[in-house]
Amino acid sequence: MFARKVIPALHRSFNYCRHSSSSGSSHYDLVVIGGGSGGLACSKEAAALGKRVAVLDYVQPSPQGSTWGLGGTCVNVGCIPKKLMHQAALVGHMIKNSSRLGWNVPGNIEHDWYDNENMTGPHCAAMSLATSGL
Repeated sequence: MFARKVIPALHRSFNYCRHSSSSGSSHYDLVVIGGGSGGLACSKEAAALGKRVAVLDYVQPSPQGSTWGLGGTCVNVGCIPKKLMHQAALVGHMIKNSSRLGWNVPGNIEHDWYDNENMTGPHCAAMSLATSGL
């Protein structure tokens, strides 16, 4: 019962990855559900072993219409963007306290979160493409 209801929905909802067959065959040795870091690692390893692999990945658009590519939540909107923002905060804290360690820091040091956000998006997109290897 579960398979009859879910599998057709998956087939309609998920996007097949960019692998295509010159013979037109849709036979795969492995079908990976999820294009996050685990799914991509699994699919890349199987492909390295000569297996034909399909990756099924789908992101439900947010109410604002946001979606992302391969790489999963961590790379695109979770861990990596959070770590970049956290690193920016740590650097700011270190700069402010660096005079105690002998550094001569000029005047008022300011941070622009808008610039940080503009760097984070392209960085995550590049990581997503590098992670996918596609």
